[in-house]
Amino acid sequence: MTVYGMRTEDEIGFDFATFSFANIGETTHRGFEGSVGVTPLRGLRLHTGHAFTRADFDEAYANLDATIVGNQINNVPKYMTRAGVDYGYEFLNVGARVLNVRDQFIDEQNTLSLPDYTTLDLYGELGYRDQSFYLKVLNVLDEAHATSGFVGADAMGAPLPVYFPGGERRVEGGVRIRWR
Repeated sequence: MTVYGMRTEDEIGFDFATFSFANIGETTHRGFEGSVGVTPLRGLRLHTGHAFTRADFDEAYANLDATIVGNQINNVPKYMTRAGVDYGYEFLNVGARVLNVRDQFIDEQNTLSLPDYTTLDLYGELGYRDQSFYLKVLNVLDEAHATSGFVGADAMGAPLPVYFPGGERRVEGGVRIRWR
């Protein structure tokens, strides 16, 4: 487990609305990350991990907008949880991974949030000597989700949330050859 905390001056953030970098002033980052894995049976591995991230705009930034002091920095999720199971025996490896992301805002005022989401990935690999064939199915349940976003304006000037969609279900496969 890792526990961390830091203060920054002149942090550089990415502004999705202009696709450019910007100075977001002083910030405070604190949180923890931890993971655990067990192997209850030969070849079987269970693992999980969790991250809590609190990333706040500090008072020094109040010169620009006092309403955001103490708010979570936009596009930084507060909670990310992963879990997985892997099984490997001789020439076969299979596994599954679940990712859950929660509490992520797209604006500095923390009024517009990304919907929480959970995705499931599966993979398998068959190997023989120096070659293997693999297949991955990412976002198996085809969960519609957004990984980040920003607030633009509509034609009348009203706030318009814009979301960057996460990947749809997709299948990847191939051959790996190890050259000696």
